[in-house]
Amino acid sequence: MLRRIVSAIILTGVLIGVLTFGASIKLMGVSSESQAYPEVKQLTKDDVEDRLFPHAHAISGDGSTVTFNKRYSAYDARIYVMNTTDESGEEKMLTAGLGYSSGSSISADGSKIAFHSSPYDHDILSYEIFIINTTDDPGDEIRITENVGMLDVDVDISGNGEMIAWESGASTTTGIHIVVANISDLNNVETRRFDYISSDNYEYPSLTYDGELLSFWDESNGEVFLINSDGTGLKDLTNSAEYEMSRHEISGDGSKVAFTRMVASDYEIFVYDITHDTLIQLSDNNEDDVLGGINHDGTIITYSRDGHLFLHNMTTETQLTDGNFNDQRPRISGDGSVIVFQSDRDGPDNDIFMIRLREQISASVDIDPDTLNLKSNGQWITAYISLPGEYRIDDIVPETVRIADNPLVWSEIQDGVFMAKFDRASVQAALTDETDYEIASKFYYLTLTVTGELSDGTQFEGTDTIRVIMR
Repeated sequence: MLRRIVSAIILTGVLIGVLTFGASIKLMGVSSESQAYPEVKQLTKDDVEDRLFPHAHAISGDGSTVTFNKRYSAYDARIYVMNTTDESGEEKMLTAGLGYSSGSSISADGSKIAFHSSPYDHDILSYEIFIINTTDDPGDEIRITENVGMLDVDVDISGNGEMIAWESGASTTTGIHIVVANISDLNNVETRRFDYISSDNYEYPSLTYDGELLSFWDESNGEVFLINSDGTGLKDLTNSAEYEMSRHEISGDGSKVAFTRMVASDYEIFVYDITHDTLIQLSDNNEDDVLGGINHDGTIITYSRDGHLFLHNMTTETQLTDGNFNDQRPRISGDGSVIVFQSDRDGPDNDIFMIRLREQISASVDIDPDTLNLKSNGQWITAYISLPGEYRIDDIVPETVRIADNPLVWSEIQDGVFMAKFDRASVQAALTDETDYEIASKFYYLTLTVTGELSDGTQFEGTDTIRVIMR
């Protein structure tokens, strides 16, 4: 990577297969059944090239937030963030004036982003590591490194947002090392540099959710390694004569590492199962397959092939996109609900697109009380939730049910209806925090949204409009 810097769904029924491990290499099946391709939603829409970076986590673990960069010139690239529920173009710029900012990585809850940037004069070739909260304004970023003349790049942030890892080295082709830092206290950042063999080029670290384990790639021999973040337990996962591409990623739970390997004359997708010490080949064809990402528990792997996107659930391969497009870098959220990717579907300047993997159904919701007096002292706001006939009401997971981002306090099922009670004061506090609250009339109508999940991960959403009395 340093040399390259110098020189220049709705998809119903994604089944998670159970794998029986036997041989040291197991080639998984490929589906030959015809299928309807999932819906693709365009997120960004402008004349500037938008890019997801293949060696960083570009989408939050819950699938709600995507981060990417826009390239304005050779010396000006900026980090952006966007909610996956937003309309096209509703994005927020997080950096400006830093120089060329790219390679952003995002925490699981979408609140914190790590990235590298060149904040110096164009004549000085240096990149530094920065942290910024997605609620911050441009200029609020915190610099983690300050090594003039060094290239600190390709940072990855752990899912819990407490650890980061990146590669560091001078503008040469040797002596690139991995650096790990604990950023839970930004006033006292603790760093650890992995120095093993000075001539090796250790690059592209990928951290688990808790930041205790990471994988990285050695450019010197094309191998993927595993190591604890305290520097112990170094292990070569791919010790073979075959050459692995730099693209690899460890699952959030630390159970698997997915990577791309050269087989004969083309690249294929492999998974190393850490728990069972087993190497698994997922794809086998005469085209180049390039890894996109892996979800938290290592049960879904995404990759691209010949401009199309694919998903593998450790049992079956499913093609996600088709057509005369160049779809690439499919990054999957930790919970496996959303894939984001870049494509030329809207012109030569790549934009960011999304596929929602989990079905979202419309629920029928009735909010009680129908009239909410903000000055009264009631205890509860109650939502009565009904699902379409093919769905079971007792499959609703109570812990996931929310109204105005407030969890329910208790629930029960009555006559086939899921009754969820919410703390009235908490919901009202969220409502009165809206920007238009102070200028609202004495009586107004408000639409409340109730969301949740079923036990199979299917998401549901329903709304009801109530009357509000302010005073």
